[in-house]
Amino acid sequence: MPLPLMASCLLFDMDGTLIDATKLIDRIWIAWSKRHGIDPLQVLSGSRGQRIVDTVRAHAPASDVAAEVDWLSRQAHDEPIGPDAMPGAAAFLAGIPGDRWAVVTSAMRPLAEHWLATAGLPCPSVLVTGDDVADGKPDPGGYLLALTRLACPPARAVVFEDAPAGIEAACRAGIRVIGIANPDIRRTPVLSHWIPDFTCLSLVHDATTQTCIVKASDAEAHPIACAQN
Repeated sequence: MPLPLMASCLLFDMDGTLIDATKLIDRIWIAWSKRHGIDPLQVLSGSRGQRIVDTVRAHAPASDVAAEVDWLSRQAHDEPIGPDAMPGAAAFLAGIPGDRWAVVTSAMRPLAEHWLATAGLPCPSVLVTGDDVADGKPDPGGYLLALTRLACPPARAVVFEDAPAGIEAACRAGIRVIGIANPDIRRTPVLSHWIPDFTCLSLVHDATTQTCIVKASDAEAHPIACAQN
């Protein structure tokens, strides 16, 4: 795809993209799997980027799904050591106009707000969580809802994602995707670009054209441009 990419809004997945809660989440899923006599590897391999409720339904359909979701959510919220922000995430978000970005996550709203705060990241005015949609990723509903709330057409948005389910959701919504962090997705054909983290990106505002240019300082990242108006 030719450069630069022009965008009016930037959309972000949360875990694995803005924050790193992988070890924390793995511990919780392993404990849950053992409670149900399920192979933890099966659960972990299918849980990336998915809503808790969808993973529970897939691996323990005969259980009290609501009760299991509540247990898992409480375990995540009560973890004494919360997630860390991804490198460069705080500085990158600080440069985006508040009405031009959103987070679309499979986490439930209380946990999403808690984890963003714990990681020292702002909570956006547009936060679409797992309890806002009927179906989780790879269904495109979450990203489409965020675009509606931002009043942004799909062709003028860019998504940052780390998981195959999220990448598929964004593509089905008609949004270009920049892959981040996860090396397993680096060669995914539908990605516009791949970056190791946000430290290789910077925002430069153009007062004349009212655009913010996302510049890359790393050879693995490519520049995109974000229009404010």
